[in-house]
Amino acid sequence: MIKKVIMIVNGYRRRGWSFVYNLVVCVGSFLSPVLSFVTAKNSCHLSDSSTTFQAYPVEDIRLGNSLLIYQSWSYNVFDRDSDELKREMLLPFEYYECSALDEIRTLVDFVEMKMRKIPFHNFEHICSVLHFTFVLLTLGGGEEVFDESFRKVIYSILLSALLHDLEHPGNNNDYEVKTKSEIATRYNNESVLENHSLRMGMEKVIELDLLPKLGLAPDEIIYVQNEIQNTILYTDMSRHVELSNRLRELSNRWDRIKLHEEQLTDYDIQTFTYAIVHAADLNNVVQEDKEVAYKWARRIVAEFENQSRLEHEKGLQVRPFMSNLDSESARKVQTDFTSYVSPYFEDLAKILPNTKHFNDIIEETSGGKID
Repeated sequence: MIKKVIMIVNGYRRRGWSFVYNLVVCVGSFLSPVLSFVTAKNSCHLSDSSTTFQAYPVEDIRLGNSLLIYQSWSYNVFDRDSDELKREMLLPFEYYECSALDEIRTLVDFVEMKMRKIPFHNFEHICSVLHFTFVLLTLGGGEEVFDESFRKVIYSILLSALLHDLEHPGNNNDYEVKTKSEIATRYNNESVLENHSLRMGMEKVIELDLLPKLGLAPDEIIYVQNEIQNTILYTDMSRHVELSNRLRELSNRWDRIKLHEEQLTDYDIQTFTYAIVHAADLNNVVQEDKEVAYKWARRIVAEFENQSRLEHEKGLQVRPFMSNLDSESARKVQTDFTSYVSPYFEDLAKILPNTKHFNDIIEETSGGKID
């Protein structure tokens, strides 16, 4: 019931009636302690009537109140401490009525432990990508694309977002290949970091026996395992053009699919699955808050500078766009990358009209300065 109320409220926000949303958030924040007190008594018997009002469980109230904050395009991971982030990372799984929350909580703790203290590819990035995946599914309308395959696809998407950059070292695949690292050798120089994250994550998923505990049938477990693999591998920027072409082909057919003139195929669902997580991985370029966008941009520049310094020390070739990044050249890196991914978000908006504002954000912020 609480979740349905949240969905209705967010429907107002999708239609631009943000004043209704803001009113409910304020009222919800005020009433939450009161409702919790009522709930503690299990039920409230009206003195002048035989009617019994059954209060909602306190956890449902907390979930609803937290969702009103979390289920927002403007949610900011930098406003949260680690404990708050970990609690809120459970919300997407609670929202979709996950039956293995204890295992998900353990998995989140594992991810936090494995993420390194580096500028960009850190635990905050994982939190941001998982959050943005969730709002693309809900506020963006992504969940409406799926039908009978809903549950297995949703779990594939959420787990991929959670695990996609596990134990990221803060450099790119090119560096791993050039240094002939152990993991580059293991994965034959192909999507090195993505394959490493995938292996680490799936080993933990198997250790926790997570997929059966989600209530998935054997064939669904195989599907989820395969799609986590494919989705994470498609976060490799070297596959951006390939995925962009797939998304464009789907977006060009979308009007006919909506009119039932064409069928939505399994291949289409897979394309959309990969596209959702990849878009969430790029969410720094479509952040509503410019300061948040600039903060992420400065962090990725810091990682570029760290990698170029290491390459210089090792006598390796340094990519020009990753070195000597003063404020002006760093801004050019940001604007060039934003321009590069802009068509991807345009095609995404053809399928998810509720994300059209991304294109306005990209246009407004592409000239932003990194101090």
